[in-house]
Order: sequence, then structure tokens, then C-alpha cells
Amino acid sequence: MVGPDGKPVVGALVSVQAALLYGYPEPAVTARTDAAGRFRVPVKTAAAQTVRVEAPGLAARLLPRVRPGEPVRIALDKGGSIEGVVRDGTTGEPAAAITVEARQEATRGVGMVWEPGAGLVRATTDAQGRFRLDGLAAGLHTLAARGRGVSGARRGIGIGKRAEIYVFPGSGLHATVSGPDGRAVAGAKVALENATPFGGRSADVQVSDARGRIEFVGIDPGVYRVVARHPDFAPAWTTVTVERSGDATADLTLAPPAAIVGRLVGAEDRPVRGRVAVAETDGAAPPPFSLAPTLAVETAEDGRFRLDTVPPGSYVLSATAPGYGARRAEAVVGGTQRVTDVGDITLETGLVIRGHVREAGGAPIADARVGVFRFPPTGGDDRAEGRSAADGSFALGGLRAGGYRVTVNAPGHGMANREVDAPAEGVDFVLDAAGSLTGMVVDERGRPVETIRVQARVPPAPSGPGGASGGQFGTMMFSMGGAPAAPAPAGPQRMTAVTRDDGSYEMLVDEPGKGTVSVSTFDGSASYPSQPVEFPDADTFTFDIALPAASIAGVVVDRET
Repeated sequence: MVGPDGKPVVGALVSVQAALLYGYPEPAVTARTDAAGRFRVPVKTAAAQTVRVEAPGLAARLLPRVRPGEPVRIALDKGGSIEGVVRDGTTGEPAAAITVEARQEATRGVGMVWEPGAGLVRATTDAQGRFRLDGLAAGLHTLAARGRGVSGARRGIGIGKRAEIYVFPGSGLHATVSGPDGRAVAGAKVALENATPFGGRSADVQVSDARGRIEFVGIDPGVYRVVARHPDFAPAWTTVTVERSGDATADLTLAPPAAIVGRLVGAEDRPVRGRVAVAETDGAAPPPFSLAPTLAVETAEDGRFRLDTVPPGSYVLSATAPGYGARRAEAVVGGTQRVTDVGDITLETGLVIRGHVREAGGAPIADARVGVFRFPPTGGDDRAEGRSAADGSFALGGLRAGGYRVTVNAPGHGMANREVDAPAEGVDFVLDAAGSLTGMVVDERGRPVETIRVQARVPPAPSGPGGASGGQFGTMMFSMGGAPAAPAPAGPQRMTAVTRDDGSYEMLVDEPGKGTVSVSTFDGSASYPSQPVEFPDADTFTFDIALPAASIAGVVVDRET
């Protein structure tokens, strides 16, 4: 990895995550570049990955679909800047010592990254409330201004522009991290994670000081998980509610790491290869999303597993394996006992749905996410989920007789679904690789138009017992307006984009076929007629859009009459 001068960039943050078009991937795996600008990130699967690289003072770069093992050479440039001023929303006076953060918009997100400041460019206002953000990637950015007791934001700001941000009374959170002896723990990474159902999966991460303290200022009211990690201890977390214009507190106590061990077996006590994960903690709540990889493990050939770095508490484990139904087991960790043995967890096959996931050319797709649920819905928890093996095969068991819907999605590919009756064999899926739709938006004089939202739509193919259908969500129109804060940027978004300063745009299209492209202003105040388009089965496709001339109609009358 090199910078604008061609020299290696040392200490750049590299974040790697599965290139999913649907749902949220697990928290990113990270690394730092060495003195030669090189990096190496181990991944668990051969599926396509999203790679994001960022370094202070340079514009972040993203490679949306990288196959593990491919050589990667990345050059970072200086990027652009945004200047502006922050003012008190009540008095209009300049606001000094306010932190201003820029996060890129309209991108498919790298969810959770356990690194302070990941995905952000920060600056602090001077005595006149002025700020300058350098090293910004091309595109639009959301600016968030935060200070003690105040916050404000502006959306849709392009590089090279000026922005005026007004701050109003906001909320805050004060947290402390201590060890088992009650002493402060310095250097703990603490994440503030959205605990609202269906909320965003990004998180603000800070590091505790010498007194174990962390302060999150200017945050929105809501329910949050506060999660602490330190290499010498098991993680700890708690849930807090932040009221509007108020401050909340959270105390986190780290404990020595413990372990949960056991074995998965099937019929006749035979060992089973599968996966064990913490599904519930202390009675009902699932563990924090940011700790998902830490609290899950694959079993060995002999069916044995060991979950390390588990904090004290009561847990419900979920055990799954291809061809078997899911099974739950309880475990209690605490006291002086450092290892809790849950013994054998016996899985039952029940009825099984088997099949394969392949590309259009016939190559198997590994690590595709496969899920089945009762269809039509019956109101029960009759479902199963798993992943395809290296040869693309999958087997979901533990089902009862009846109808189910099977859904499949894979990194770098679209989604497909099919309705079948259990048991079933040969439930095969062919997933189209996601392609890039690029183009320009210009006005009636051929001038580029920035900050225009472009949306693609592909009607879904009919589904039924005879075959799989792609694009289950092809008729959804994705819009960032009114949505939770976007995760850290990670490349083009599915089926939607916003034009850059030069009028260009790029999005991911996960299914070929006839469809439409529509355009509107970023705030939705104006829209233009949809245009028909044929999306080819290709890696890239260009579609330029010329906006019609705008007109204003009305009646002029004499004020006196």
C-alpha cells in the first residue's frame, strides 16, 4: 500500500468483512500495515470480502469484492476537504471546541469495527467555530458535531463545499471500566452499540483513560449496549437508556476469562461437526452484536468445542450442524470455576432439506447463508439456518413435514428463494454475481448534476415448487432518508446511489433482467419519470441519464384586484 508520493503507508487500518448485499455481516477483522505498507488478514472462508483501508490525512479506499488469496495493491490519495462553522442553535454564536465528524454516505457498510475512529474523519472547531476536514473520499458525507451537552448534524455535504452546523442540547454517557479487584482499567476498548431492534450495526469505539473513564458526548437518546474489551480479561457489557438532554452512566467490571466446553453428538453417540454460539445471556437478551465472533466457535472433528473468554453469567447455547436440527443447552459460568463443561449436546436429524448453491457457470458457492422457515407462516419457531460447504452443498434438518421457504444469499452475489415441502432433496440454487451499474447524470445542457439519488428496480421472478427465484427484495426502494446512522462506508450500495460532484454514480445490481431506473433529489423534494433499462449479466454496465429541463407554471394576478 502506497500514498500519493508512492511511498509505503505505515500503520494504515485495514478492515475486512464478508461482502454481503443483504443483512449485517459479523464485525470486521482488522490489521495494520507494516513498514513496507504490507498487510495480511486471515479469513475463515474463500467467499468474496470487502476490504477498506484508511489512514490519517488520506482518503479511504474500498475494494468491494476481493477473493481471498488475490494480490492487492492499493494507492491512497489526499482526497478532498469540507470546511465550515459550528454555531450555537439558540444564540447563533460560534461554538468552539466542538468535535466534527464526517462519515461517507450512500455506501454499503462495513458494520462493526473494533477500532476507535474507524470510518470517520474528525476535526475540532477553533475559537470562531471554524473547522476543516481533510482526507475525505469522493462522494457525500454526513457531518456530526458533538460537544459536552450539545449535538447537531448535516447530511448530503460534498467535498469542496462549506457547511454551517447548528448544535442544540444533547445527551451524554459516562462510563467507567474496572477490574475484578475494583481498580481502574486503562486501555480498554469500549463500544457504544445501538440496542434498538432493527437499528444500525455501527458503533462508536473509545479507549478508557488511566482512571478507566470514557465519555460519549452529543449522542442521540435511545437504548444502547455499552461493551468493554481488554486483552487480559473477558468482555463485559450492560444496557443503558439515554434520555433526551440528559446524561447516563454505566459501570463495567471486567473479570478473568472463563471457558465453556462440551461435545456435539448425533445418533449412536457419533461426533458431529457443527457450530456452537451463545444465543441468550442472563435469561433472555442476546449477546451484543459486536461480540458475535468472540462468543461462537466451530467444533473439531471429534465434535468437541471450547468457548474461551466468557464472562461470568448464565447462558443459553445454540448448537447447529448441517443436516441436524438446532439444539439449545444451558451453561452457568461463575465463582472460582474457570471451565464449565456442558457435556454432550445431542442433535436430532428430523426431516432434512438438502441442496446446492452454485454460480451461473456451475462453480460451487461456499459459505452461502441458507435459511428455511415455515411457509405459509404458522406462528411457531419452526425454522433452521446454516451455510453451504466448500462444494456448495447444504443440509438443514430438524424440520417437521410441511411447506417451507428456503432463502439463500452469498457474499458478492444476489439472493434467491424457493418454496419446498420437507423433506426435500436437490433443492438447488443458482445465484447471479453482483454487477456494477455506473453512469453519469447530466442536465439538459449536458452539465453534471451532483447529489441526485439514482434507484434501480428489478421485478422479482415468480417463485414456486419448480425452481428458485432471485431478487426477493428486488422491488424494495432503498433510501437513506430517516434511516439509522449508516455503518462505516464499504463501497457501492445495492440498487441505489447518489451522484458525486462530477455527476457520476455507482451501485450494485444483483440480478440481470428488465427493470427501471429512477432519479430524484437527495431530499426527495423532486423526482423524475422512471426510465426502462435491460440489466445485462455482466460485471459492469453503464447507463447515463439526462434530466429533462425543469419548468415552473403558475398564474400572475394583480394584487389590488
